[in-house]
Amino acid sequence: MTPLRQRMIDDMQLRNLAPATQRNYIHYVAEFAKYFRLSPEVLDLEAVRQYQLHLVNERKLSPQSVNQYVSAVKFLYTVTLEMPWSDDCFVRAHCPSKLPVVLSQEELMQFFDYVPSLKYGVGRWQHALACRFSVILGQPDPAEVCPAGREIGFLPFIHQS
Repeated sequence: MTPLRQRMIDDMQLRNLAPATQRNYIHYVAEFAKYFRLSPEVLDLEAVRQYQLHLVNERKLSPQSVNQYVSAVKFLYTVTLEMPWSDDCFVRAHCPSKLPVVLSQEELMQFFDYVPSLKYGVGRWQHALACRFSVILGQPDPAEVCPAGREIGFLPFIHQS
């Protein structure tokens, strides 16, 4: 084991990084060094950038994996090697967020048809959700669907203007 690797492991242990994170960081830094056949001590920010492009374009890694690599080399250079490089020097890949699945009104009604409300105690929830969705979808007047005297749980109404 090289002194640099041991120092990085010690730094990660001092900061109480999870064992899986430590393994990932060591893996990415070792692959980075192997790619250039040089110690990371002699490599600069341009090498970090070139290897990041290699991961994206040639190895086709996901944005999450590329960002793990960025975190690993950022830790190596800023913590272990104490380089005065700012966070702006380490460019992260954009991770697209997935939108949640939104059920149609018909799908919701089918779902509620299969839920035996009294047996599972979801009658209040079913009513509260029906009230909220009626308001959101602009269906019948909420006062008709959700009478004032009936408790609807703690789900607030969404008032559209």
